[in-house]
Amino acid sequence: MPGKIGIIQDNSDHSKFLTKDMNEDQGMQFVINRNDNMHAEGQGFFDDGESLSKLQTGQFEYYKFLHNGKSFIKQNLQDPNYND
Repeated sequence: MPGKIGIIQDNSDHSKFLTKDMNEDQGMQFVINRNDNMHAEGQGFFDDGESLSKLQTGQFEYYKFLHNGKSFIKQNLQDPNYND
């Protein structure tokens, strides 16, 4: 879909069961499909993959990613100063 950013983590060998293990070992890759204006955006939600209590207490990361031309920007959506 033009104008969107997707995030990929390869676990094709099924060796990892928790998000935190995948992040520690291999990180992530971004798939960026820019639109005609050379712009793309997407969001990413990251938790430890272990418990729901972390979600209830806000112990997760939530970002908006923007790509314009040659710029890549990560905005923290949990930041109280963030205003979309």
